[in-house]
Order: sequence, then C-alpha cells, then structure tokens
Amino acid sequence: MKEGPAEETQRSKFIEEMIGKLSPQRRAEVIDFIEFLLSKETGSSRPKMTCSWAGGLENLRKEYTSVELQPKASKWWSHDAISD
Repeated sequence: MKEGPAEETQRSKFIEEMIGKLSPQRRAEVIDFIEFLLSKETGSSRPKMTCSWAGGLENLRKEYTSVELQPKASKWWSHDAISD
C-alpha cells in the first residue's frame, strides 16, 4: 500500500523525532543500518575480492611449505578476528 504525500511527510517527521532522541553513537548506528538497507534495495553488492595480498607471505617461503602455512594462516586470521 503506497502512502500519500501527507502520510509520507508525517512518517518522516516521526522518524526524525525518534532519531533525535538517540545518542550520537546510536544515530551513527542508524545511519549505518540505513546504508545497509539501501545497498540491499539498490542491489549493490560487496566489492569484488582482489588478490592484492598475493605474495604477502613470500618472506616465509624458505621456512615453510604452503601446506605448513595453511593452518598457521588460519590461526592468524582467527586471532585477528578475535582481537578486532
């Protein structure tokens, strides 16, 4: 059901009032959430992954094989995720 201009204006004022009652930190969260919803609405997706990290472990080539590095890299990533 589509809203008319009067209802849309009234709803916008209500949303502004509700946001105005929030702390600055919560307002930032609201903006972040709105941007998230808009990205879903417009169908934009995450940026494509690049291989800019390729060769990042080259300095460890003489110490480890790729098979030995796989579990170490996994441990490093999980540690970074926990510390963030």
